[in-house]
Amino acid sequence: MVNWFEIPVEDLNRAQKFYETVFKVSIKVQDLGGLLYGWFPPKPASEKLYWRIDKI
Repeated sequence: MVNWFEIPVEDLNRAQKFYETVFKVSIKVQDLGGLLYGWFPPKPASEKLYWRIDKI
């Protein structure tokens, strides 16, 4: 079972729109210590998907 994985992106807004459209979900974006993460909604077993992009 996969519990955690990252999908690197260069354009977080574009990736957010893409994943929200494809999966019909709302992605929550958070700044965690200078890194932006996009969180998929939690699943029943508290599984989450996310992505991050380093600020340049």
